[in-house]
Amino acid sequence: MFNVFHHAMFSLIRNASNFRAAMKEMNGPGLCERYSNHVAAHLVGLLSIARLFDDGRAFNAVLYGNDRSSPLAISWMAYFDHAVYGQNDRPIGCHKNKGPDSLTTRARRTCV
Repeated sequence: MFNVFHHAMFSLIRNASNFRAAMKEMNGPGLCERYSNHVAAHLVGLLSIARLFDDGRAFNAVLYGNDRSSPLAISWMAYFDHAVYGQNDRPIGCHKNKGPDSLTTRARRTCV
């Protein structure tokens, strides 16, 4: 029973993640949302389910995004390189911090 549930959840999360990444808003001004914490949560969930089943193929598909039988719009490596660490590492400049510094700004929003 749980196997069926977890396989269904893997498909649901993967499809939702791909749908979200394909939205027009995500490819322009919504770039911050494309690499938001929501995507990280999707990816961690997918990696966890793949690991639960000891499914190396599914795990690598999520980690590297290189499995055509289980396509994923943003792999963990792409997410990590873009949103966490990458070349010329710096925060994604999505929302301007209008306060004097990050410690005193109440409505500070960043993408990372």
